[in-house]
Amino acid sequence: MSGRPIKPSEVQEQKKKIIPGYVFDAVNKLIAKNYNDRRAHVYQHEIVKEIETNNHPLEIWMLDFEDIYRSEGWDVKYDKPAYCENYDAYFVFTVSLLLP
Repeated sequence: MSGRPIKPSEVQEQKKKIIPGYVFDAVNKLIAKNYNDRRAHVYQHEIVKEIETNNHPLEIWMLDFEDIYRSEGWDVKYDKPAYCENYDAYFVFTVSLLLP
C-alpha cells in the first residue's frame, strides 16, 4: 500500500488484484457455458455453487465484479429480487458494442 487514499481511477485495478482468480474462472466458465447469440445469462447461485464445489472460500463482496467485466468489453446487468419478489438473482453479460 502507498499510505495514501485511493483515486477513483484506481479502484478497478485494485479490485482485479483483490478478487481471487477462482471467482473469475467460475464466472468465465459459466459465461462460456451459457453464451448464446452475443449474451450469457448466469444465475448468481450457479457462480456460488461453482466456487464452493472447488472448495474455495467466498465472501459476497467477491461477486462485485461487474465493472471489471465492463472494462473487458461486456455490458453487464445484475438483477436481484426486491423484498416482495421471489426469483433467483442473475447477471446478463452481453457483448458491448463499444469495445474497450
